[in-house]
Amino acid sequence: MQIIDQTPYRSETGAIDILGRVQGTFKHGLAWYDSLKAQDAIIAILNKQLDKLFILLRNVTLPEIEITLPLVLIGPPGIFLINVIHERGVYSAKGDEWGTIAGEHFVPARINQMSRTMQLTKVLQIYLDHQGYKGILVVEPILMAADP
Repeated sequence: MQIIDQTPYRSETGAIDILGRVQGTFKHGLAWYDSLKAQDAIIAILNKQLDKLFILLRNVTLPEIEITLPLVLIGPPGIFLINVIHERGVYSAKGDEWGTIAGEHFVPARINQMSRTMQLTKVLQIYLDHQGYKGILVVEPILMAADP
């Protein structure tokens, strides 16, 4: 699998030093570095399983929109937007809600990862449609937990 990594603040060796971590955290939020580590875990698995016919775009920012997509996998089966989460605990999908189970009660999570995944997928789909691929390329969403 070919990996095209556009993650900011990486050195030529792929490492992120302490200054890069601080800058990334200020720009992208407290969960930024943990999200990168979760992506690392998933990418390692995908890289072992997928051959050279696949391309993985990592943290690519769409031009003119300034929206960063976490992982975009392109291969013979199609295009997949992969939202990798690092949250720990037990999560549940109930209809279009995303949350945890506390006792016997469903508690909505602060960030609905299902909605986020669908929104990122829609952004990529609209971008591809505007590039002339409407009806030709369809993006499929994947929500993946790196630390289940």
